[in-house]
Amino acid sequence: MSNHMHLTPRNRPDIARSWSTREVAERWLRVVSTHEQDANNKESPSEEKINPITMDPERVEELRKRLSSISCFMGKLNEYISRRANKEEGITGRFWEGRFKNSRHQRCRSHCSLHGLRGPQPHPRQDGRESRGL
Repeated sequence: MSNHMHLTPRNRPDIARSWSTREVAERWLRVVSTHEQDANNKESPSEEKINPITMDPERVEELRKRLSSISCFMGKLNEYISRRANKEEGITGRFWEGRFKNSRHQRCRSHCSLHGLRGPQPHPRQDGRESRGL
């Protein structure tokens, strides 16, 4: 199915610690570029955007933590998917707001409900007895 993905994210704060102040600023500005022309621009962000960040050491350390945070990554990924879906469907607002009126989304919702994530199943007891109520 092309409408979903499975991720196994891994964070590497040790690598983020090795980045220079400028590299942290550049990476952050690439992550948060909200304008379409910025998102399509493969060049480094401008000096006027980089300099204010590099002049504030506390801000750089905060951004360094965010760049190596799985929670921040998932939030930015969700934001990207939401913006793209909203643009494709010509709507605004929160991602799931009003989408279940569309039958395509109802089918997706049903699929997710029927095929939810499941944790590892317990192994049966070797002696054949059930373990409930013991």
